Amino acid sequence: MTFDQHRVDDDELDAMIASLDPLRGQRVDRPLTADEIALRDRIMATGSHSLVSSTRRAPTAQVLLTAAVILVAFVLVWPWVAPSRAVALTPAPLQVSPLAIGVDEVIDMAQRRLTATSGPAAIERRTHAVGWYLHLDEAADGTRTATIAPEVTTFAWEYDGSGRMLVVAGVPYLADGSTPPEGQLAAPEPGTVLHDVTHGPGGFDPPPVDDDPGESYDDMRAVLTAFGVPERPSASALMIGIDGLFHSWTMTDAQHHHLLDMLRAASGLEFVGEATDRGGRPVIVLGADSTLNPDFRHLLLVSGETGRIVGTEDVRLAPLDRLPAGSVTAYTLWETE
Repeated sequence: MTFDQHRVDDDELDAMIASLDPLRGQRVDRPLTADEIALRDRIMATGSHSLVSSTRRAPTAQVLLTAAVILVAFVLVWPWVAPSRAVALTPAPLQVSPLAIGVDEVIDMAQRRLTATSGPAAIERRTHAVGWYLHLDEAADGTRTATIAPEVTTFAWEYDGSGRMLVVAGVPYLADGSTPPEGQLAAPEPGTVLHDVTHGPGGFDPPPVDDDPGESYDDMRAVLTAFGVPERPSASALMIGIDGLFHSWTMTDAQHHHLLDMLRAASGLEFVGEATDRGGRPVIVLGADSTLNPDFRHLLLVSGETGRIVGTEDVRLAPLDRLPAGSVTAYTLWETE
């Protein structure tokens, strides 16, 4: 990939990072977690082929530092690409079909499905999530290819700070949703182990609680408070908190039930419609405009089969340079095993 000689000054760079960051205003005054360290090392590694991470958030808290590291990489890669031809830089938006029902009906339906299926019998200190990286290639004729490279992260941990993180390359696709041509794969081969690290005690910071949350409504409210979610959160703040929990634990159906009740009561929640997520699963899409950054909208994906929360997405509401309004800047899928 080639770059032109265009430069931006420090103020412009700061403004671009701030505009890209849906979590602007979050605190950064704590040590890095294992996932943040791994992400930093992958971004900074010499010879790394991964150019841009859109992995949404760290496994134990919603912090600006990780977002800033990710977004600095994003800004450093794409604004200076020679503008010979336009190319989509992010995955296509979900194709959502609206339905003439309200939030209460949708959540009631999801909770009924929770009772009809069997999730984990107990909470697990283990997560399985799919995020994505962007790879940009430019041919000699100026043709650019943007490849979306999913990455599957499995993370297991203990309260003494020990644990293991395994990151494996998923099946790549072009930004328009098509399959890369044979021999033109600008991404790691599917199944490639990208990162495998085992931490001994003290190797990373566990979640900011002393024990796994219980299954009552009050237990879930308490753990969200520990993750920085206010007592009466907006729907967008609650979605951010849920994302943090799910990067630390795989939760039971009862815990999902309480989270859905909290979403029902939160301000700003909308039912967007039904869709097929990026894992090919039927989902119910809930949405909320960010209360931290007006340029972003958060989406929460609820399984249409099990009623469990299975994904999140961030969507830009305003254009930014070559990134148009409606661009998907991050997504995370859970329970794809």
